[in-house]
Amino acid sequence: MKQGDFMKSQVSLEYVVIVAFGILVAGMLWIYANSNIEANRWDVQVAYAKNSVNQIANAADSVYLQGAPAKVYVYPNFPDNVGNVDISINTITIQLVWGDGSLRNITATTISNLTGNLSSAYGTHRIVVQAVGSAVRIEEA
Repeated sequence: MKQGDFMKSQVSLEYVVIVAFGILVAGMLWIYANSNIEANRWDVQVAYAKNSVNQIANAADSVYLQGAPAKVYVYPNFPDNVGNVDISINTITIQLVWGDGSLRNITATTISNLTGNLSSAYGTHRIVVQAVGSAVRIEEA
């Protein structure tokens, strides 16, 4: 083997090592960024759910204090991973279901008794909150 051939092989090997190292670093950065994106996505979904239950609860308290036939429309934006919306006694609960099956309940409490039923569909909902007797009815409008 000639001296020039050995130098060419060494240069080629060095390039392969540099490229492999670059791919390894890029892969590690990709994994780190992906895990942060998923964590931030979960935080955004929780914030949407908190905002939604608080909007509905505040409207329920408002119409309850005004008395029948007070009515107000609210437009909460439900996140895309809502498993269930529960309205019972004086609480509104949105259950979030994450991809790995973990659950988180987001709850708001009101001063009045609540009745009604809401869809868990993704997106903006038009909800009517109406004082009826000694309770507040919450329904899709």
